[in-house]
Amino acid sequence: GFWKFDGNTADSSGHGNNGALTTGAAYYGAGIPTPTEDRFNRAGMAYHFDNVGNVEVPYTSSLNPQQMPISMWCKKSAVGRTINADTYTMVALDRWNGYKFQLQSGNLTFYTVKVIEPAGDTTIYDRDNAGVALNNDVWYHVAVAYKAGEEDLYVNGILVKQWTNVPGTPITVSSSINFVI
Repeated sequence: GFWKFDGNTADSSGHGNNGALTTGAAYYGAGIPTPTEDRFNRAGMAYHFDNVGNVEVPYTSSLNPQQMPISMWCKKSAVGRTINADTYTMVALDRWNGYKFQLQSGNLTFYTVKVIEPAGDTTIYDRDNAGVALNNDVWYHVAVAYKAGEEDLYVNGILVKQWTNVPGTPITVSSSINFVI
């Protein structure tokens, strides 16, 4: 998928993975993503996600691949956040039972993937970028690339961490679980 967020949640990849704005849980404030300025200060060309509001994309196997890159522009603001103030999930497909890319404590990029190892066991791999902290209220381009045996984390196009001890292929997530941004 390729979501520009240029005033809508349509998938610009041509694969039809269009999203829908979804209100967050009441416990977290029942927020909904709102249009905001992008990194070039263009109004309505990005979304501000608050109080667990998100974009949900109906499940498709193309969003549950065996290897994947995830790339995005993000800017974290901690203003007004009181619940889970140190964890910001950016994209996920069933979080702990699939994969997720997030900002974790200390504003470190963090990727979690559940895999089936060569011996048939399942393992959850959590990997952060081991020290390249992002500043609040600054735009960053963050990316992760995963394939069996290797995971790479990037910040602003620079490889900040590489792991070669992540064997296995991502599990197939239930088709009842939506991809969430």
